[in-house]
Amino acid sequence: ERTVNSLKTIYYELQEIFTPSIYVTGKYMVIANKTNSTIYMFENKKEIFTKKIEGNISHVYINDDGNFAIEYSTGGHKKVVSVYSKRGKLIYNTYLEVSSIIDIKFFEGTKKLLIASSNTNSFNIGCELNIVEGGKETDNIKKVANFENNLIYDMVIKNNNVIVKLDNKIVNCSLSTGNIEVIRNFEESQSLFNLIAENYYMYVDKKLGENTNKYNINLLMFDN
Repeated sequence: ERTVNSLKTIYYELQEIFTPSIYVTGKYMVIANKTNSTIYMFENKKEIFTKKIEGNISHVYINDDGNFAIEYSTGGHKKVVSVYSKRGKLIYNTYLEVSSIIDIKFFEGTKKLLIASSNTNSFNIGCELNIVEGGKETDNIKKVANFENNLIYDMVIKNNNVIVKLDNKIVNCSLSTGNIEVIRNFEESQSLFNLIAENYYMYVDKKLGENTNKYNINLLMFDN
């Protein structure tokens, strides 16, 4: 450990080949060694535990409480998602027949996961949203919505809804009914940039056909 100009650097001696992927949320950090499928959990820069995963790790998703979900694949399943507490206790596993997971969000603590995945085939490219209920042994996956010819770039859970950023629009989707409401459509404008946050969305655009280099910066609350 060394401190230079108030910046602290912590050194670890590695005894093996290390191919790291690093995931950080708040004060929590998970380092996944994809060479040997081992994860290292840290809280406030202190290592809490190390765990070996029986599969090939693809991604790790951490919530604000330090609980995390590991996405990995095995010989028997396309995708496995294992949910752990921040102390390394396995809470539940779920098995998915999808080729690619785009994002995972926790809600109701660790009881449920909202999983965005691609559902591409030879004719269409699209995405779907599914809810995984961790307390159920069977029938624990519920399909919420399907977005044909669109990709999901981001999503934010608000109460019993999820705000989803797609290719050319931002939508509000009910987690209970799957009903979809368009919040903002970018089909009639040239969008330079857009993002969604917990309480607002922002986009930079100009209308198609306008002979100008000027773009409009728009910041709106979701209630609007």
